[in-house]
Amino acid sequence: MEEKTPSPFKRDIDRACKRLQLASMVLRNVCDAYAAGDRKEAYQNAFEFAYHTERLTLLARTLPALTGIPAARSKMEHQIAEVLPLHIGYTADGWFGVDMPALLPKKEHGGADYIRQNLYLALGEYFKSRDKLRLDACVLVVCHRYDRNRPERAYRDHDNIELNAIVDALALYALYDDGPLRCEHHYCSLQDDRDATTVLLVPQDAFTVCYTRIKTAPQMLLPLFP
Repeated sequence: MEEKTPSPFKRDIDRACKRLQLASMVLRNVCDAYAAGDRKEAYQNAFEFAYHTERLTLLARTLPALTGIPAARSKMEHQIAEVLPLHIGYTADGWFGVDMPALLPKKEHGGADYIRQNLYLALGEYFKSRDKLRLDACVLVVCHRYDRNRPERAYRDHDNIELNAIVDALALYALYDDGPLRCEHHYCSLQDDRDATTVLLVPQDAFTVCYTRIKTAPQMLLPLFP
């Protein structure tokens, strides 16, 4: 008898179960390493745990829609915005930006899809009642904000952080062109009272002002006004 092909819903349930088992196993490794006083091993396993839980989250987001219930998509989009609220708007200096209450993932640990979904949804909602921007000759400024209780060794190298999801989304909604001659990049790390990421699009002729803000008064980069 020919074996019946599982439905997409059943297929993703099975994938989620396997991912959950992997995440649980790695979390036990984190706990064991911490109990043994092996901070380095705990640190490495913690990132692996984060990777598996992010992949699990992506699977979890698809499951309601696969039931075929029409309201699933809009309800899930609302839930995504509630769990990771992004603030979009303009600084007091008039620079467009996005502030998210999370650090961007490391390149080798994935998680870009998780950020991409949130960002596309938030930007799409923001520009429903506004014209898309077409900023040209600008500097993409990415401020990685670290909770000041984090040890400096836990800060990430700028060349090891996933940025493609950010650039792609902003290119669609706010940039004329994200080519290297039209959009330069500047990365910085700051101490803050939370882990977060602030991304600004600053006109090239205003970048020296922005750089001074970063170095002397980074609190002036926020809040963002609609």
